[in-house]
Amino acid sequence: MTTFRFALLAAAALNLASMLPAAATEIDFTGGQAVYFDGSSVVTNNIESYYNASYYLENGYKVSNTGGVLNLGNYYGLGNDVMHTHWARNGGGVTEVRVARLDGALFDLDSFDVSSNNHPGGTASGDERTFIHASLDGINVSYSVMLPPENWGGTLSTVLLGTEFDHIKAFWFTTENFVDCLGIDNLILADAGPGQVPEPATLALFGLALAGLSLRRRIV
Repeated sequence: MTTFRFALLAAAALNLASMLPAAATEIDFTGGQAVYFDGSSVVTNNIESYYNASYYLENGYKVSNTGGVLNLGNYYGLGNDVMHTHWARNGGGVTEVRVARLDGALFDLDSFDVSSNNHPGGTASGDERTFIHASLDGINVSYSVMLPPENWGGTLSTVLLGTEFDHIKAFWFTTENFVDCLGIDNLILADAGPGQVPEPATLALFGLALAGLSLRRRIV
């Protein structure tokens, strides 16, 4: 009976350790670098807005665009930094907003907030067709889902994502119709590549499992 109990303890600890999530990383567009086309950069600070940036860097990730510019910082004047851009279909030039790790490693995207996804005028009509795409290889789309419409600034719609956005190399946003702008904030990501260093809690559980297995061997 004692041997059986220790075997169960070890198995449970190993199983729980394997299910623990990786340490989360947040991109909240505060304290990162807004980089301009001339190579100069500024650090966002929840106070100012920085317009016409080429890309943005924070916590080992790069947020970039194709065909236009990014506006970063306290864009809505609410004391909260965001990323905001304008689509080519409304004259803003942007055809894609992409996020990837600087080192090219795999990651999970768990959730993010939409702060703007609307037609001109500031109020969403409900027929905005803006999509987020997951990519397992960083090149091809592996899964897509449409974003909820959101009025310009002020409020946030949280988008929770499933396993289709796990172990990806990049994700990006595009639109299919006459949508004015896209604003995003609070991207929650996690490491997902090989060679990930276990968290302390994970290490502790593995230690418990190994101790249980060792004690089981001595009892047997």
